[in-house]
Order: sequence, then structure tokens, then C-alpha cells
Amino acid sequence: MLDNFKPNRGLHQGNPLSSYMFLLCMEKLALLIQAKVSEGTWQPMKTSVRGPKVSHLFFANDCLLFVKATNAQVRLVKEVFWIFLQGLRFKG
Repeated sequence: MLDNFKPNRGLHQGNPLSSYMFLLCMEKLALLIQAKVSEGTWQPMKTSVRGPKVSHLFFANDCLLFVKATNAQVRLVKEVFWIFLQGLRFKG
């Protein structure tokens, strides 16, 4: 039997759960981006004339986002991040 413990808010660097929390959060961000791509509002970059379109890449703890270089697309990225951050806020 384990001793009782009082949970604290937040994960700190070095915590073995922080990698899994990062993966879960990035999955949510990927879903938000994919929804915008499906709507046609997020315009991903083409790798070549006949190649695939790329909207985002995640590797380890890096995040690369690809959109057309327009003001409207930058505003959309900002909007997606705003939605993403609102979803991560915990009620305390």
C-alpha cells in the first residue's frame, strides 16, 4: 500500500511524466492544425510540384509550422495558438 500524497500543480523539467504530457499537448495542437487544413483556411506548403503538402512537423521537443507567407496565414497561426493555449488552461 502506498502512502497518501497531496498533488501539486504543474510538471517540472526532469519529471518523467513531462515527455508524455508534451506528446499529449502536441497531439491536440496537431488536431487543431489538421482541422484548419481540412477547412481550407490553413494553407500548407508544398514540398514539390507533385509532392505532399506539409502543415506541421513535430520531432522530440521541436515544432515546425508551415504556411504560406501572408499576413492572413500568420494571423491564423496566432488564432490556432490562442485556441490551443485556452485548451491547456487548468481551472485552479
